[in-house]
Amino acid sequence: MNKDAILEKFKALQGKALPALKTFFSSLISKSKDAPEIARNLLSNPSFEPRFERKDFLIASGAILGCVLLIYLLSGFGNSTVKNAHQDALAKQFYSVFVPAPQEEETGTANNSENPFDDFQAGDRATLSTLYYRFQGRWRPLMQEDGRTVYGAFSKDETIPQTQNTSTSGLTSGNKARIAIVLTDTGIDKDVYETALRMLPKAVTLAFSSYTENLAALVKKAHNAGYENWLTMPGEPFKYPFNDAGPNTLLNNTETGVLIGQLEALIDDTPFLVGLLNDRDSTFPKDASKKDILPIFLHGAGLGYLSEMPATHRDPKFVGTMRGMIPSGPIPYILDPDMRPETVQERIRAAETIAQRDGDLIISARISPSVIDQIHNWVLTLPEKNIELTTASNILGNEFMPYNPNYEVFDPES
Repeated sequence: MNKDAILEKFKALQGKALPALKTFFSSLISKSKDAPEIARNLLSNPSFEPRFERKDFLIASGAILGCVLLIYLLSGFGNSTVKNAHQDALAKQFYSVFVPAPQEEETGTANNSENPFDDFQAGDRATLSTLYYRFQGRWRPLMQEDGRTVYGAFSKDETIPQTQNTSTSGLTSGNKARIAIVLTDTGIDKDVYETALRMLPKAVTLAFSSYTENLAALVKKAHNAGYENWLTMPGEPFKYPFNDAGPNTLLNNTETGVLIGQLEALIDDTPFLVGLLNDRDSTFPKDASKKDILPIFLHGAGLGYLSEMPATHRDPKFVGTMRGMIPSGPIPYILDPDMRPETVQERIRAAETIAQRDGDLIISARISPSVIDQIHNWVLTLPEKNIELTTASNILGNEFMPYNPNYEVFDPES
């Protein structure tokens, strides 16, 4: 049943139900006018006959429940039609499954104008063509049989300030604490994005919003400028549907086939991404089956995983599964509970203490001019401190579970 049919059916039900509800509530309202007098009688006359007590109690209770039901219906929360229509649309739009296939040769030029690889240099195309494959006209990352991944190819080995004992793998001499800063919502504001590329060192990690206009082009520019790039995965937020993360939202009750299609749509046609970041407001995934699908999907695509989800909502078993299959980890520290410069400064100082205690720390902040300024000023002080700024991948490492073709095939019907 499509969205229009669902809405028409809902309207028809409204036409039948509303007159009955109106009559019912009119009766309750007239009865509820006597509620104060009934309550006084009950309180002043404890020997009131049981049959009258029950009657009056039921009338008062019915009035209260009726008001609650009316508020519930009018608020729209009880109306699941919009959610069902949204799911139906997703099921039709994202019908494909993540199945490895041979590289497809394009016949004709219909899709070439939309090919994100067209504008790349020949050397870039040669490299990318070994890590992506064509499927239904889209370009998707795929772990290769020899274990090569987009995560390994495009993650950045950047650390500042460099020390003589720092190895080529980006690891420090062991005496310095390491901090990785991930800037989320990158790309939404083009001017702020340009400011970040101009002011921030390459050791800062960028996490682009999935709603970024010209996403592939901006990710490519950041990659060519030397930055490591992730993509935010908008999971179902707290208090959904009152809080809405947009049409790309991964809902906890989404069917398996639809969910895989949404994940594919997120990573399609955007080269140079190294992984997905689960947003700080996300509750996804809650369902046990989704917790199995996500690490398998990311392993098959050769992508890493970061999560801003608060510690109180993390599942230790899920975190362990992720770490056993792909480079992954939590972001336990948020730099910007508010955007005030003094708050960001205070949080950076606290992050230094945590990193010096634990050795490594990944922190995040929503990108903004204020946050960029504070990070820029903080970086200037690093030579005086026993701390290094590095990329998220340098802290997560580069270990994937070995290639297994069974991890790349999904059957929504199974």
